[in-house]
Amino acid sequence: TTMNGDLTVNGVKRPINFTFEEFFNYSNLGLNRHVELKKPQWAILFDYNYVDLLIGETYTELILWELGFAWRLSKGIEILAGGRYFNSEIEYRDDPENINKGKQSWVDPIIGGRLSWDMTKTLLFTARADIGGFGVGSEFEWNIMAGVGYRLSNIVFTGFYRIWYANYENGTGDGLFIYDMTTSGPGLAMVLRF
Repeated sequence: TTMNGDLTVNGVKRPINFTFEEFFNYSNLGLNRHVELKKPQWAILFDYNYVDLLIGETYTELILWELGFAWRLSKGIEILAGGRYFNSEIEYRDDPENINKGKQSWVDPIIGGRLSWDMTKTLLFTARADIGGFGVGSEFEWNIMAGVGYRLSNIVFTGFYRIWYANYENGTGDGLFIYDMTTSGPGLAMVLRF
C-alpha cells in the first residue's frame, strides 16, 4: 500500500508520501478484502480495507467499508451504485506531551461501472471504475481497479491492483481537518456465483 497527498489536522498541514517499502517496514496491520454474491443478472459487493501505519511521527489509521449493487447490461458490462464509508484517524506525535490528533468519518454515494473478459475457460480479466462524494461526504472521490481471476467451479479468486482518491474537508481554523489522499495497493477478492 502507498499513500500520497496532504493531511491537515487541527489546522496543521502535513505532506504524506508513504511508499510500499515503508508500509511493509512500519505498518502495524493492513487488510484488503472483497466478497461478492453474484447471480447472472446482478451482484452484491462487500469491500473492506484497513490500514494502521506509523512512520516517523505521523500515525494513520484508515478504515474503508463499501456496499454496492451491480446490474448486468450485457455480457461483460455492468453498472454499479452504492456507498463507501470512510473512517480516518490521524496523529502527529512530534510532541509526546501534546499529540495533535483528529478523527473524522463520512459516507460517500458512489456510481460506476465494471468490465470483465474471459481470457480462457478458467482465467478472466476484470476492471472497475467509480466516482463519488459529490459534496455529500467528501467533495469528490474516485476509484479504479484491475485484476486477473481464476475460476474454480462456482468460485472466482482474483488478484488485483487498486487506486483510490478522496478529498474530504471539515471544520475551520484550528479545527480544520482535511484528508486529501491517493491510496494504492494490491488486494485479493473472492466471488461466489450461485
